[in-house]
Amino acid sequence: MNYQEEIQRFLDNDELEFEEWIADCPITEAPALILEYKSYMQKLAIENDDFEAVQDLQELDDLVERIENFTIDTLAARQEKFNQMEKLLKKLKEMQEIISHNELKEIPVSIELISDLREIADYLKSQGLYDPETWKKLQHLL
Repeated sequence: MNYQEEIQRFLDNDELEFEEWIADCPITEAPALILEYKSYMQKLAIENDDFEAVQDLQELDDLVERIENFTIDTLAARQEKFNQMEKLLKKLKEMQEIISHNELKEIPVSIELISDLREIADYLKSQGLYDPETWKKLQHLL
């Protein structure tokens, strides 16, 4: 992203609000763009001897910090969800192996298997993906 062009686009558009302008850019780019904007505006304020504006622009540091923290929290939550899905997928594949290698009509049910089934069902419920019909035959284990 070319920050100078983005800043100029904002400054040239009198109808564009600051929040709307920032919201239009990728969240990972917003902190750097805001800091570049702050630097540009501070330079202009100093050239115009507007030291009050320079002081006001310091508030943008707080905004940058909040956006960075939000981004970190969001990415961490996504990673956690991804890790949980990978873990459950691994368990599903293990169960599939057990079932496909067992020629008997009955599958040995261990406490670990029941725990895994419950974890998978709980996850599916939490994501709104649980279909009771799919789990009907296993309902007594959950």
